[in-house]
Amino acid sequence: MNSNSIKKILKELKNQIFIFYKKITQPYQKYLPNRASRIIFWIFFGVTLFWLLWMIFIAKIEWFIAFPGVYMNTLSLKDESFPELNYSYDKIQITYKQEEIAGMYINNEAEKTVYYFHGNGWDLSYFYADLNYISSLGYNVLALEYPGYGKSSWFPYEQTVNEFSRELYRFAQNRYSIREENTIIWGYSIGTGVASNFAVWKNIDALLLFAPYLSMYDMAESRFWFAVQKIFFHKNTFNSSDTIKKISVPKLIIHGTNDELIAFEQGKKLSKISGENTYFVEIPGGSHFRFWDYEFVDEAIKNFLEYRTTDRWEIEKIKSQIEAEAAQKAAQAYFKNLDFVSDGSLQKYVDSKIPFSKKSYVPSDMRRLSRSYISDTKWDAQMRTEAADHFESLAQDFYWEFKEKIVVVSSYRSYTYQAGIKAGGCPDNLCAKAWYSEHQSWLTADLWSASSDSYWKNSPRLMTFYSWLDIHAYKYGFTNSYKNGIWIDGYDIEPWHWRYVWLPLATKLHENQETFAEYFYKQEKE
Repeated sequence: MNSNSIKKILKELKNQIFIFYKKITQPYQKYLPNRASRIIFWIFFGVTLFWLLWMIFIAKIEWFIAFPGVYMNTLSLKDESFPELNYSYDKIQITYKQEEIAGMYINNEAEKTVYYFHGNGWDLSYFYADLNYISSLGYNVLALEYPGYGKSSWFPYEQTVNEFSRELYRFAQNRYSIREENTIIWGYSIGTGVASNFAVWKNIDALLLFAPYLSMYDMAESRFWFAVQKIFFHKNTFNSSDTIKKISVPKLIIHGTNDELIAFEQGKKLSKISGENTYFVEIPGGSHFRFWDYEFVDEAIKNFLEYRTTDRWEIEKIKSQIEAEAAQKAAQAYFKNLDFVSDGSLQKYVDSKIPFSKKSYVPSDMRRLSRSYISDTKWDAQMRTEAADHFESLAQDFYWEFKEKIVVVSSYRSYTYQAGIKAGGCPDNLCAKAWYSEHQSWLTADLWSASSDSYWKNSPRLMTFYSWLDIHAYKYGFTNSYKNGIWIDGYDIEPWHWRYVWLPLATKLHENQETFAEYFYKQEKE
């Protein structure tokens, strides 16, 4: 085709347009008498037509901008061997209202599941680093492919995205037995709005938002200085600034100060209006991508997921509570299996009716007591190692309180030694028979004066010491065995007689105001 032919075609086209113009404007010629009025008419007509067309297609135009990946040639899970995915996963493909919903599920056989909503630039295969990171934390991972992305059909209108996210979750709940209260919602970039919309309707465990925005109005204002959608009466969509206020679970919001796609100020403002249980992590100089590459951010994410806070003081408090609860559970489990029978047990029980199994019982782990804070009147005070360690700690604290050493007048007694005491005429209400004495356990000490209850009560000094022991001895695992008299404990009251029974048991006796004998016989009845 030469240049003359092209000129003829253009001329003919011009003539046809002019003819069309004449036909259209003929009825209105009397209203358009001159060229200026006709120009004004066409400008008005053009603007009106543009406005009407924009009204019709504004939603689609907005979502082309918000979800550009919908018209990109994305890989999704179409590539059967995507090399960067270093985990096995289940592909999910379901039909909903004659549309296809695609997704994936990584099963780490964990109690909790992270529901992940990715960014807008590409499909799930592009966000393999996010998925790898979450999976490495030990959680199951459920992820949605947005409408129009990968193998998901339709178009990413807000309502469609919301419906797809709920339908995929409903399917995964049934297939993988996911519980709402064990579900953590994780949104990135455009996915933060999707995550907030989903979380507001569910009884979830926690919400994490990375580089979030306030709403589509705010995104438009940050780009064009005003919300274009308002001119065309298009509603505000993915309005996290509204939905976040309705989400009461713990929330973690992370944003880089140099985010070039979503302004840092939007994430910061969202954290301020999101209410209680919200923790904000600012990344100085951080961009829009790969937050966990920063060590302090990685730590914050892990702390939040484990403790639902990033505050160090709160974490330490929670750790202490966890340790205390663990110790209590261990103690409770131990209490169920306390050994009152074996001679070598720290809780071996003996009284005037229950002896040791062997008359010649001698443990293998006894040692002499240190004299640093203990005055040993016989120069031969011995205990089993565990009891000795705790008794020495008690003696040290006693010394710092009174500037005196604890005086031990008797500790371990052999069968033969106890038999000699009984042969010397010590009555049954004060002295146990040989083979029936707590002293043979290597866990007992008589302090200051093994005389009588009345002697102690008439000594202000001894009663001061006793009062201190009565308040503090349990902290070291010791209890006053004979505190309530012969009818309860089998012997007269002995303020001087202290027995190691193990810290949790001593604590229990102290809290319940029980002696070892009371506790033992109560357990026997149960």
